[in-house]
Amino acid sequence: MLKQPLWRSGEDPVGWVRIRSDLLHADTHDLGTDWSFWVTWYDEIMQGKTRSEWEWGMLEAVVLIDDEHWGKGPSHINPMIDLIVKQYEALQEVRRLKNQNYELQEAIAASQNRLHNNPPEAIANAAIPNKLQVLWNELDVAEVELEKASPNPDRLQEIAKRLLGLAADLAKYCGQKADLAISKAAEEIGTSGTKWAIRVGAGSLVAQTEGAQNLGKMLFDLAKTLTIGG
Repeated sequence: MLKQPLWRSGEDPVGWVRIRSDLLHADTHDLGTDWSFWVTWYDEIMQGKTRSEWEWGMLEAVVLIDDEHWGKGPSHINPMIDLIVKQYEALQEVRRLKNQNYELQEAIAASQNRLHNNPPEAIANAAIPNKLQVLWNELDVAEVELEKASPNPDRLQEIAKRLLGLAADLAKYCGQKADLAISKAAEEIGTSGTKWAIRVGAGSLVAQTEGAQNLGKMLFDLAKTLTIGG
């Protein structure tokens, strides 16, 4: 049932189109708070969205907010929900990047093993694996902090700064060395090398760079929200 749309196509018995518009423009009415979480939640119920495990965990955390907070009204509870959403989204991004990072390091290590007799200069260079390992370590630190009931905003800002620095380093390195690594891999190891080159060249390094940058911004935003809420 949860995977089915709430209403048949085209039906809107509760007048959701009007209510949705009012909630999203709450600043022009007397509603006085951010209703985006509830708008998204009801939109997804109407669409019969299939939820992931982390989304169910996030919704459970929302439901388990103490009753005393729910009783204080939307202007009090909605910012608390926004904080939970941001924390869970950041944690999910950390885990997604860790998985991506692991797969990329495995691909690079496998290519280096195949090429141990005459490796391309850029692939043999340890800078990419080393930087990815440093990024992995930062992701571990971020994951531990985000799994806490009350993450420390100062620690989140410190992690965010390091992630943005790593993103800048990776971006610089990618521009200087990645193209050489890909082209030489394809030249020297043929089909298998081309597969690896495509895997990296399709955006894995760039994705890690952009992911670290995006996560850094998410952590800064979460830290700011925590500071205001505190």
